[in-house]
Amino acid sequence: KDLREARLIERKKLLKRLKIFNSHIKYVDHVVEDGLGFYERAQEGGAPFILARDAASIYESGVSRYWLKIKVTPKQKDLDISEIDRPVKDSIK
Repeated sequence: KDLREARLIERKKLLKRLKIFNSHIKYVDHVVEDGLGFYERAQEGGAPFILARDAASIYESGVSRYWLKIKVTPKQKDLDISEIDRPVKDSIK
């Protein structure tokens, strides 16, 4: 069955039923809301990127106008102000 004209959300439903996942192919539910929370979970999990896609889009080979690849930057540790050198009062002029 050719699914290229089917919407992304329909293709994902079929893919989930096929259960062809392994260490290289993973299924992720479509996240409709809380994109920032999803990004933060990707940071915590060490994901190199996330994909933002239009759920109503059809399949396009090559670069698609419906996909956005977002690089996930490693989470930096919180700044501890005790680690900051304080200027000596006399050195401020």
